[in-house]
Amino acid sequence: MTPPPFDAETYARQAAALIALPIAPAHLPGVVANLQTAAAMAALVQDWPLGVADEPAPVFVAK
Repeated sequence: MTPPPFDAETYARQAAALIALPIAPAHLPGVVANLQTAAAMAALVQDWPLGVADEPAPVFVAK
């Protein structure tokens, strides 16, 4: 079963309410835009094909 599409505005409102974080109405569009960007980046990582032999790296070293 496919999950419903991500609704960034609903998520922002509900998550903010859950932790009692006020979001000014003027700031909500920016919060929503950032959540949509984060969701798009997460989709790229999540959709990357992994093989049977792929394993996580024990240590990340930037080069």
